Amino acid sequence: MDAQPYVGHHCESTSLVNLLRQREIDLSEPLVFGLGSGLSFTYWRTKQMPAPFLGGRIKPDRLTANITASLGLRLTVRETSSDKWAREQLLQELDSGTVVGLKLDRHHLDYSTDEYRFAAHYVACVGYEDDRFALVETRPLGLGNGPRWQDSSARREPPRTEPPSSTPRNWCMNSWRRSTA
Repeated sequence: MDAQPYVGHHCESTSLVNLLRQREIDLSEPLVFGLGSGLSFTYWRTKQMPAPFLGGRIKPDRLTANITASLGLRLTVRETSSDKWAREQLLQELDSGTVVGLKLDRHHLDYSTDEYRFAAHYVACVGYEDDRFALVETRPLGLGNGPRWQDSSARREPPRTEPPSSTPRNWCMNSWRRSTA
């Protein structure tokens, strides 16, 4: 990624801003949220939960699908249960200069302090060195003006994302091309 990565507030919209910028589509995170019809309401309660969950965003992947349709872009999603294939495809895209959107379980990120599983976390992968990947994260995970691995209070190396997900089927890669239709 040639420009300074954008670090936003919500993982899917932050990832989208960075993916769109590589295609020279410069939109703010609020505009991505609006064009992607990101507002919704969810009330969820189960007997196992100490309190109900209240949410204001649409389901995972819908923001991406909606903004793709709104902007007339074609979305490519790749999913696999093979860690090897996922890694090969990711490295191929990064080597070609493509910023890659990843959906993964943030519990496996070595900078995450979450004790719970959340397999719908989005990051933009902007590069790698050996077996370490540079990810663009969100401010709620403790980020300042750049990826956490550049923050003085955190580790100095990029976060490890192997395995990409606790359930590799949740691994996906997003890339866009202008629709020719």
